[in-house]
Amino acid sequence: MGNQFRNTNNDGLSPLSFPASQLAEASLRRTKSEDQTAEAMLTGLISFEEHFSIREFATLRRDYMERIQLPVREKPGGMSNVGQLLSDFAEIRIPEMDKYGIARQVIGSGSPGIQGLTDADEAVRLAAYANDYLAGMITRWPDRFSGYAALPMQDPPAAARELERAVTQLGLSGAMLHGHTNGLYMDDPSCWVVWERAAALKVPIYIHPTDPIPGQWKIYDGYPELLSAAWNWGFETGTHALRVILSGVFDEFPDASLIIGHMGELIPFALWRLENQYKQQISGESLLEMPAGKRMIKQLPSYYVKNNLYITTSGNFSVPALQCAIDSIGADRILFAVDYPFEKTAPAVEFIRQAPIPEDRREAIMWRNGSRLLHLTE
Repeated sequence: MGNQFRNTNNDGLSPLSFPASQLAEASLRRTKSEDQTAEAMLTGLISFEEHFSIREFATLRRDYMERIQLPVREKPGGMSNVGQLLSDFAEIRIPEMDKYGIARQVIGSGSPGIQGLTDADEAVRLAAYANDYLAGMITRWPDRFSGYAALPMQDPPAAARELERAVTQLGLSGAMLHGHTNGLYMDDPSCWVVWERAAALKVPIYIHPTDPIPGQWKIYDGYPELLSAAWNWGFETGTHALRVILSGVFDEFPDASLIIGHMGELIPFALWRLENQYKQQISGESLLEMPAGKRMIKQLPSYYVKNNLYITTSGNFSVPALQCAIDSIGADRILFAVDYPFEKTAPAVEFIRQAPIPEDRREAIMWRNGSRLLHLTE
């Protein structure tokens, strides 16, 4: 990116004082990857949880971190190097993709993204801006990138409209939400308008991790090593996904698709016990009494896990975890991902290329499932 567009806040992120089209021009670099054939691009790795940022997201993140009362502070300047990678497309990102055989990244903003705002009008404005910016970058390299829209869930009807605009006018491939939005989870009836729109558009919604709402930190007191990606994000996001499943969203909108990362945020490992207890609840054998009027889903939880849920390998490069996921939900529901730039590309690619699984399952995870979900083969 040209020096005239560098910001001076040492956050490594692109400033928002220029139009998205101008920023896209500033980042444009021709790479040898542009000469790769369509066939080679189709069968290369498709990486489903990768991130970008713009300067205003960095400011938003700082304000958000102060507001949520995170029990531990981030290192001063710790986001600086990551910020440079988040804002780059041509100089570092594409060469790294070429080096490790990644044909396409599917990109969304880093956490907390739009979910970190409290003002609905500001959220609507910034979501549209961020989506325009990302679409501008994808336009420069349409064979290398797909994108997730940011959605202003502070105003669910506006979020549904923005999703439709992002998909039908900007060419984005779904949406990425960073957990709850000021305590609003995606199972809430007010959010169903977004699920309805996503199902009609046949695009997935990716629920990416975030932290609990303020006041729900007690169990982590004194144990910062359990925070964020190490532990609490998985429980928070897995529970969010299960709320969506148990709410009946997928009974109402059977064509809707949900993606979660990190080898399923513990759901594949816990699925048998979850379903066993659910069977006892609906049969009356459980010691727990369901509240009167509680809506129950039409199928067992595993049905929705195997028909409406996809998981990615992002940031969880464990062979036992992969084998558990395959055995629990099936290889056709698993997508490759790195979690760039928060995780390193090399171990992510080495893991999936060397995992002791049948080649047809490896290919499904590496690119076939992703190609189908992105409608690349239609």
